[in-house]
Amino acid sequence: MSYLASRVDFGELVEFAKSKSCTARVFTTTAEQLELARSKVGDAAVAMEGSLRVSKESDQLYYLKRSPLQHLPLSPLQARRVNSALGTKQDAEAWLSPRQRDLAKQVQGVLAGQANGLDGFERPTKLAEMATYEDRLRARLSR
Repeated sequence: MSYLASRVDFGELVEFAKSKSCTARVFTTTAEQLELARSKVGDAAVAMEGSLRVSKESDQLYYLKRSPLQHLPLSPLQARRVNSALGTKQDAEAWLSPRQRDLAKQVQGVLAGQANGLDGFERPTKLAEMATYEDRLRARLSR
């Protein structure tokens, strides 16, 4: 993940990450960043080799796409956070609202009875489509 250097000082970013226990690895793109990061987190600072790339579309939200939670109406940010939690074996439901947790239980119930019970229900990526999608999903779950 990149950041806007014009908005956040790299040293402040590393300090904040350190305070949140998020510095298992600190990747740097310049020698100056590497030196600064090493002064704050030691060997956890790593120089990036090569250039950064955006992952392939098929790799986006990898863990979410393989989970029953893929059917929930999630904002793009929620989807990324749930995906990350699933990938690191953390509690993905921590990122869900109570309403979404209830839906998740219903989804899991339908899928337990019929593995392809929600085929054709693909979470939209646009927020404007979420309410309509949720209505369709709830109608399907209530059958």
